[in-house]
Amino acid sequence: MSESGQLKESHNEKEKELLSLRDIHETHQRESSTQLRDLEAQLKSSEQRVSDLNESLKIAEEENKSMSTKISDTSGELQGVQIMLQELTVKIKELQATVATLEFELQSVRARRVDLETEIAGKTTEVEQLKAQNREMVARISELEKTMDDRGTELSALTQNLRIRRSNHPPQLRV
Repeated sequence: MSESGQLKESHNEKEKELLSLRDIHETHQRESSTQLRDLEAQLKSSEQRVSDLNESLKIAEEENKSMSTKISDTSGELQGVQIMLQELTVKIKELQATVATLEFELQSVRARRVDLETEIAGKTTEVEQLKAQNREMVARISELEKTMDDRGTELSALTQNLRIRRSNHPPQLRV
């Protein structure tokens, strides 16, 4: 097989590989974009929950302070207020634990987002490299085709000259 044929075959294989990688890249980008949107939605939801829980925490802390004041003002209601205070303390601890969990989830979502963005950037670089290789191969094939055309023209001219010489000088038999 000629070098041109080999290069064309190699080019075709690289082209198929490029198309395959491009399809994989595009699919990956779509999936990553979908995941990213989902993660951003989760992030927004988590941030809202954190905000709501922080607000609930502030309200609970304010209620706690209010109850502490009432305890000192009203000794008769001391036992009931102490029970409420304990309940609020438990609720605050639960809310703090929930806030801590949500903050951890938020960090995980952010880390995943960074990982996906890095992966997309890597795939984009790979596609660009394959495009550059493809351009180089196309240029090489064009160059080889031009050389082949030039050689074909030279061969045609030499063949024509040989025919003219043979027609002008028929072969003589030697005795």
